[in-house]
Amino acid sequence: MSKPTANELIMEITHAGVTYRFRPGETNHKLDMEFARVTGGLTLVEIQQMGNRGGFAPFMVAAFIFYARRQAGDEITFDEVAEPVTWESLGQDFAIRQIEAVEDTAPEALAAD
Repeated sequence: MSKPTANELIMEITHAGVTYRFRPGETNHKLDMEFARVTGGLTLVEIQQMGNRGGFAPFMVAAFIFYARRQAGDEITFDEVAEPVTWESLGQDFAIRQIEAVEDTAPEALAAD
């Protein structure tokens, strides 16, 4: 994984007390195809657009966590990520924001399960 460049945006997702960082610009075709298979053909861009229009449903949050964990080297499946992401859990401890990357920012989970 390359070092971030100036003005690169990183998504920071907090769920159930764990914060994950995801670089949207650093996905790859294999991961994108796997994600499309498990979501019935949805792309990450479509998920983000849906969230921007009406808020984030549990499977949408799980999508960002899935990508973040995969970028951090975790071979977890989408189903494993999505299982604990519920409407209830989103109401308790959830935040999503975009931050600007700095030289030493890594796209990994800040805390592990």
